[in-house]
Amino acid sequence: MAMSRTFVLVGLILCAGFSQWPNEKQVEVAGLIYSMATDGYDYQPGDSVRMRYRIINPREDTVIFRFRSLPYADFAVNSGAVWRSTYATLPLCWDLKLSPEDSTEAFAVWDMHDSEGNLVAPGVYECSGVYRYDEPEPYPLAVEIRVLDSVPEPRTSGADSGIALHISKSLSTGSWVVQCRVKREQRLELTVYSSTGIPVIRLWQGRMTPGNYQFELNTASMNRLPAGVYYLRLGAEGFTTGQRLVLIR
Repeated sequence: MAMSRTFVLVGLILCAGFSQWPNEKQVEVAGLIYSMATDGYDYQPGDSVRMRYRIINPREDTVIFRFRSLPYADFAVNSGAVWRSTYATLPLCWDLKLSPEDSTEAFAVWDMHDSEGNLVAPGVYECSGVYRYDEPEPYPLAVEIRVLDSVPEPRTSGADSGIALHISKSLSTGSWVVQCRVKREQRLELTVYSSTGIPVIRLWQGRMTPGNYQFELNTASMNRLPAGVYYLRLGAEGFTTGQRLVLIR
């Protein structure tokens, strides 16, 4: 029998990095694993697209990446024709050593505007990332995303996600009410992100049994945050969706 549960949360403030990267591509080259990922597949115009490029060393020996200039990471949309973000990586050194089972990663956030500041049109876009070094040869990777012209349909891995999400705002308390209906047991995560892609409040992380759940994102939680645009993101097994939240003081 399905159960109904209500959670009133003061909010857990997070300092950690991004937690889920459902849209990921990995390749193995010379014993190293290269990965490029975004935090979703389908986006509405104006959403933030969070990107991660990662190199993992599963080998038994240490790998040294050599730089003859300042180390930097390069992220681009449509090979830079739409948008590009290049920045120096830390630590600032000429050699980057990757020990066995170690990894290095870089992040970027695309606000869905082109290099001239115009909001991009709906369509399919290619998001790519790479570390720029001289030895061994850099290995860029890309994944595709879709910018929709309407509210995105839930994306699943070939089967119904078994999840329904609804968000409303209480006129009496000013709190956001997040309602989640789960049809089958699975692991879920509900997280509020800032407009720059930083997770700031975690509402839930763990397994949910079938039932109706209600979370209250109350004023005590949101008063800790500055005014601005935030994004509530629901991540599940083969499914991701979200909604924009505007905090006004």
